[in-house]
Amino acid sequence: MKKKRLTSLVMAAVLSAASVTPAVANTVTNNATGDEHTTIGIMETGKSPVNVKFEVPLYVTMAAKSGDTAMTMPEGYDISNAAAPGADSYDIGVTSMKIQALKDWEIVSTGTPLTLPTQMIFSIGGCEIPAVAKGDGVKNVPLSGAFVDAGKPKAIAPGASLSGDPKGLKLLGTIKDDPRTDKKAAAQFKITYTVAALSGDTGEALGSVYVGDDKTAAGFSTP
Repeated sequence: MKKKRLTSLVMAAVLSAASVTPAVANTVTNNATGDEHTTIGIMETGKSPVNVKFEVPLYVTMAAKSGDTAMTMPEGYDISNAAAPGADSYDIGVTSMKIQALKDWEIVSTGTPLTLPTQMIFSIGGCEIPAVAKGDGVKNVPLSGAFVDAGKPKAIAPGASLSGDPKGLKLLGTIKDDPRTDKKAAAQFKITYTVAALSGDTGEALGSVYVGDDKTAAGFSTP
C-alpha cells in the first residue's frame, strides 16, 4: 500500500465570503524624507454603489504519495461570484495573487530539477506559481491562465465561478518520486487573492488605490 504525506495550502483572500463596497482606502507611507502627497482619484459608475460578494476556499489539502511524481489534488477549488444576478450586480475578477511559504516545503520553477522530497512545481488553473521558500517573504504571482482574458482580469459574472467547471480550477503539483511516510496535514503555503469589481464597459478593476506621482498607476488616462 502506498504511503502518503499530506500538505496543505492556506488559501486566504483579501475578502472571503464577505461583502464590501467596491471603493476602499488604505494608509500608505511614501517618501519619508521629502514632500508627502496623496493622489486622489474619482471613479464614476453607472450603477448604484452595491456590495461585492465572493467566495474562496480557505484550505486545500493535497497528498504526496510515496513513489509518485504527481500530487493527488482535490476537485472543486474555485473562486466564485456570490452576488445574485441583477442590474446592480458587478462582475468580479482577480487583480493580484501573492504567495508565501510557511514551513519546510518549497515551490520551484518549471524546469528546475527536483532534488528534495519537499520541493514541488505547482500551478493553479494554468497559472504557474513562482519559486518560493520559507524566508522569501510574500512574493507576487504573475497572473496567467484561467485568471486573465485578453490581458485583463477574467470577468466572473454574478452566480458564476472563475473556471466555469464543476470540477473547479485544475491544481497541478509535480514532486520527486521519493519514499514517504504517513504524516498529518500541515499548512505549507498561503496564497492571498485580491478581488475587485470590474467595469462592465472596459473590464478594468474599480476602486483601485494608489499613492504617488505615477498618473497611469493611479488610474488616470495618459494624454
